[in-house]
Amino acid sequence: MEPTYKDTQDELYEGCDLLAQSTADELTTLAAFKAKYDPAFVLAFRNTIIAAQALPDDDQRVVAHEVLRIKMVKKVDTEIKTALGSLRLYIRDAYADVDEREVRLREAGFNDYEAAMKYNWDKLKGELKNANDFITNNLADLTANNNMPAAFATVISDLKTDADKAITKFLNLREDSKQGTQSKIEANNELNKQKNAICEDGQHVFRDNDAKRAQFVWDSIMTIVTPPGKARLKFDIKEEETNIPLIGANAQFQKEGNEVITATTGAGGRAMVDNIEPGKYKGTIHRTDYNSIDVEFEITTGVTSYKHWLLTKTV
Repeated sequence: MEPTYKDTQDELYEGCDLLAQSTADELTTLAAFKAKYDPAFVLAFRNTIIAAQALPDDDQRVVAHEVLRIKMVKKVDTEIKTALGSLRLYIRDAYADVDEREVRLREAGFNDYEAAMKYNWDKLKGELKNANDFITNNLADLTANNNMPAAFATVISDLKTDADKAITKFLNLREDSKQGTQSKIEANNELNKQKNAICEDGQHVFRDNDAKRAQFVWDSIMTIVTPPGKARLKFDIKEEETNIPLIGANAQFQKEGNEVITATTGAGGRAMVDNIEPGKYKGTIHRTDYNSIDVEFEITTGVTSYKHWLLTKTV
């Protein structure tokens, strides 16, 4: 499914908010044309805006997916690599015969080791499963002569369990992201369809009144949302795991050579900076009890830029 709207989705929402207000202001005249224009109609249209806006956008879905991938990569590079390195040495000392040792290493999954360490998640699952099974089936050989501590079996077992859960979640997030994109576009398209119908009706009803007609011309509405020649930044900050908006989160960012800009989120975890100078910015997002993140973004002349950031709670 492809979007039927030409503006950014945030511009679509803001423009529809203005259109809803104009519709509410002109209900009496509009109702004389079509009786469906009443307070309930305006409320339903506003609820359509809210429902579309509430669906996570691409940035939010990608961030959740990417944050989990980063955590998994760190786990592989530290705990898993260390544990498998230890297992390799335990197998070396448990089996003196070189030929048998090579067979045992393959049995323990080390044929998949290189691919697993390069973040091939299927290979990683296979490596840890084989390693865990190998320890279970050969515990006496591995622990003989004070070689492998018996408790090490639990280390591998726990890593396998954690990896299985993380990889399943990772793959589900990737699939949810694909499905979520379609759901978001579908909701936005429905909103766009409704706003087009309202605009057409309004332009017809106020065809002899240029000022009121302009309230129902989408291009005129967009000049209010994104005034020519001015730049604006709008952003929201939410909690990663729950997608709950974070009120009181602080954003500090700076264009090289300029003063630091500070903004704090309010209702809905949202904040806005008007008349921001175009260019590239770097900054930090932080809030009490959450891990700070570094951000980079670019502001373009005459455009409202929309950013969505996620914070994770501190342990």
